Amino acid sequence: MQGSYGPLAWVADAMHGMYPDREPHLRRLGLRPADDEISTQVPVVGLLGAADWRAATCVLASPCIDHSSGRISGLTASVAGDLLIGLHVAEALGLPMVSFLGSGEETHLVPSGEERCADWQRVAEHVAGLGTRWARGRVDATFVRTGDPVAWATIRAQTAADHHRVAQDALDGLHRLADDLPYPRGTRFTYLYDYYRSNISHYRRPVIEALAGVDTAHVLVVENVQQIKCVAQARALNDADGIRTSHLVTCPAPDVTNSVRVSRAEPRHRIMLADVLDGQPPGSAPYWAFLSSLRDRFDAHD
Repeated sequence: MQGSYGPLAWVADAMHGMYPDREPHLRRLGLRPADDEISTQVPVVGLLGAADWRAATCVLASPCIDHSSGRISGLTASVAGDLLIGLHVAEALGLPMVSFLGSGEETHLVPSGEERCADWQRVAEHVAGLGTRWARGRVDATFVRTGDPVAWATIRAQTAADHHRVAQDALDGLHRLADDLPYPRGTRFTYLYDYYRSNISHYRRPVIEALAGVDTAHVLVVENVQQIKCVAQARALNDADGIRTSHLVTCPAPDVTNSVRVSRAEPRHRIMLADVLDGQPPGSAPYWAFLSSLRDRFDAHD
């Protein structure tokens, strides 16, 4: 296997399975090795932004919930992976953690989303409750439901303030890593431009400080590689505003084939959040042994 995503062979195998032949592309985006003992404990694939990430003042770790279609039963194991890895890093550094749960974007920016407002609220509450349980006694964690009226107004104000600073073509392909398609350009899904702008606002100082009340002098993002371009856009804005941003980039949770992100896999290959919570063997790939061990540790409260 050519190239390396860190010292853990199973992490490199998963990355090469999900993103075949894309390591050079990720390097061109600025991904560089994160040489630290933390990379032997969690599936870290690299670092972007400020190198002194251990000097951060807060951790930002937000799981994606959009794949659930507004159903708690539709949440995949990626939610557990993203939350637990973020909590592990925050605990190791003794830092508060902030997590944004995108119920507002799904409700207000997706066509007909307001018809399912209650569904998205339930999904966000479920994930927040899970994260709060795991964080208890270990990490000072804040879970922001972006559908909350105050949260949504704060995010929208920041999105409007930053609009002229982020060109629309810079949003093309924002979450495309397995290929170079400029999605959503040329499709009927142009509402995603507003969705992407809203996501970028989650990493901005006024939003984090207003909704979580933490010190944002140096924000450490602990999120999977799918967010690499989005965080880079926010980092450029933060840098211009005198805010330091580091991104400890992690490996997404793979499906049972170890070749597709679990949140985008075929239903028969998906591993669900409920499987992880029930303690069911979620798959044979080493990622799942790691996640089960991390779940057990955070389930064991003193």
